[in-house]
Amino acid sequence: MRLPKFSLPTPPAWAAGVGDPAMGFGRYLIARRVFLIGLGLTSVIAFLSLAVQIQGLIGDRGILPLQPRLDQIAEVRGDLRYLDLPTIFWWNASETFVRVTCYAGAFLGLLLMAGVLVPVVLPLLFVAYLSLVSAGGPFLSFQWDALLLETLFAACFLGPALLWLSPGDERQPWAPSLWLLRILLLKLMLCSGIVKLASGDPAWADLSALEYHFWTQPLPHTFSWFVHQWPPFFGQLGTLFMFAVELVLPFFIFAPRRFRHVAGLGFLLLQSLIVATGNYGFFNLLSVCLAVLLFDDTVWPAWLRKIYYPGPREEIELGTWDVWRRVLATAPIAVLCLLSLFRTVDSIHAVGWAEPVPTVRRWTAPFRINNGYGLFSVMTTTRPELQFEGSVDGLIWEPYEFRYKAGDTRTRPRFVLWGHMPRLDWQLWFAALGSPSQRGWVERFAVRLLEGEPVVLQQLEENPFEETPPRYLRVRRFDYRFTGTAGREATGDWWARTERDVYLGPISLRR
Repeated sequence: MRLPKFSLPTPPAWAAGVGDPAMGFGRYLIARRVFLIGLGLTSVIAFLSLAVQIQGLIGDRGILPLQPRLDQIAEVRGDLRYLDLPTIFWWNASETFVRVTCYAGAFLGLLLMAGVLVPVVLPLLFVAYLSLVSAGGPFLSFQWDALLLETLFAACFLGPALLWLSPGDERQPWAPSLWLLRILLLKLMLCSGIVKLASGDPAWADLSALEYHFWTQPLPHTFSWFVHQWPPFFGQLGTLFMFAVELVLPFFIFAPRRFRHVAGLGFLLLQSLIVATGNYGFFNLLSVCLAVLLFDDTVWPAWLRKIYYPGPREEIELGTWDVWRRVLATAPIAVLCLLSLFRTVDSIHAVGWAEPVPTVRRWTAPFRINNGYGLFSVMTTTRPELQFEGSVDGLIWEPYEFRYKAGDTRTRPRFVLWGHMPRLDWQLWFAALGSPSQRGWVERFAVRLLEGEPVVLQQLEENPFEETPPRYLRVRRFDYRFTGTAGREATGDWWARTERDVYLGPISLRR
């Protein structure tokens, strides 16, 4: 008895990466190359930024040493610790190995920029950065850390399986993986708008949010001060533009190519405006990388197209199983991404669409491949800042100055070297919004200052106790806001401040 022959159904043309360019499945060789260069550059910046501060954050004498935390988790969770906290540092948590991982990640980023060993480099970048994020605790808990991991993971499916990318031999991107990254872009933008609506914050509802944003954001820079001086009308117009980009243009991602180009331009303009008015690490560069994938090769300069298309090229025919294998590989990740988006939408209309999502997210949460996004869902309308002060006798107090956070009222808000993420300064902005009990690491930081720990003091701009650590330390909390033009001209101050309370202390290590 003969068994009936089984054959897979013929896949749609778009699944193989070829098809009607008007529907979005045309050529994306240049877009993919630019995306991978940008992703490699983002990785280099992220790893090098960590390398210069990781010792003071989670080193043996840092604020939150890594090894004791790993020992505690291992004692409680046993073998489950590898799933709860996926990191290579379970095998070696020495300071040297952690820093080597940072520099190795930067080297891998350079390989990605050069197009070398792409199928190998992308998974290694993901593992290295996931290990650092898992080990970094609160200092690596930012949304752009999660976005970098999710982007690296999705990019692993982008192909091609070539050891060296060059214009002469590149194959078309897999359409399913290309759309996987576009779905991630959709989720990033749409969730950012939805959370603002779902919060019910009146500052977003009446379009007054930007009247507060420029001076209450974590790390404003000089141009933030100047933009804050503009009439409120510009802030309202900017808020409307932001809502249009985050709530309308994401749907253009699934529209024909001209609409996608409009969406891409809108996303690029929004990221440019964010960079022009604040310091957000590598978040903006990473968002731009995702937006690049909306532009097919016809929109790039002619000289660049000639490099990638020097003459007629023969499309490579893919077997049926090869096409379906690619679809099946990317489909689960796309479903996870969409489920995360549905959960955010469901936060406005609690209709129970996303009941399975919490379970799925709980399973995938340690690996950061299914994240929610949305900054400033509730606009902060005050700016509390922590000032750390030391004293030798308990009478005369000297302040510690940080590189980027607000301190001395005469210090100009600084531009952070583009892409660098000063994680201590950022976390102190969050800490000022709560109490010491909510930010236990602040007390650990204060203890390190009393000990005069060099690797921690390197995170600061100015240490007033270079010879001998202080005997006492206290943390006062002030309310800051930008000065106006008249106040700036009269006093030379960029900030005006009033004391609110004593956040911590005085404390001492000596009796």
